[in-house]
Amino acid sequence: MGNMDPYVDLSVQAHNAGGPAELLEQVFQRGYEQGFNEGQMSGLVRGVIVGAALTAGVTTAIFLPVLRARLGLKRGDDLSAGATEAIAKAAARNWCTVTKDHEFEGGLTLLVGDRFRALTRSGGVVQIQVNGRDEAFYAPGADLELISDFVLEDIDSL
Repeated sequence: MGNMDPYVDLSVQAHNAGGPAELLEQVFQRGYEQGFNEGQMSGLVRGVIVGAALTAGVTTAIFLPVLRARLGLKRGDDLSAGATEAIAKAAARNWCTVTKDHEFEGGLTLLVGDRFRALTRSGGVVQIQVNGRDEAFYAPGADLELISDFVLEDIDSL
């Protein structure tokens, strides 16, 4: 297998531990215990380094709940007031309807009838959310005005 051997070994270790979350918990626990047994923090540091390496090598989504609980990582409800305000403004913006097919650089294609709304703006570039798609896209505001009922200046009114 060559370069896949460490990943296979990691998968086997996770399986034997009862799953990736349990493996990560064991790694942290071993590092913590070793640090106290040696009377120094180096074991804990080694445990954290190994834990970080494991996290980088395995899908973050599997470890994220454990890391959140262990390290106190922020969740979406811990957003700053500015971020919360920006999200509320974006949600309040109207959906625009595409009236002319257009293909943007970067692979975004909007067809007649597609709907989108502006999230943010930086000069003439607008970040948009296209209805039915998970990712956000960036597009020139002037082009959006030409192919839809979008008005660039409306972004600033909210």
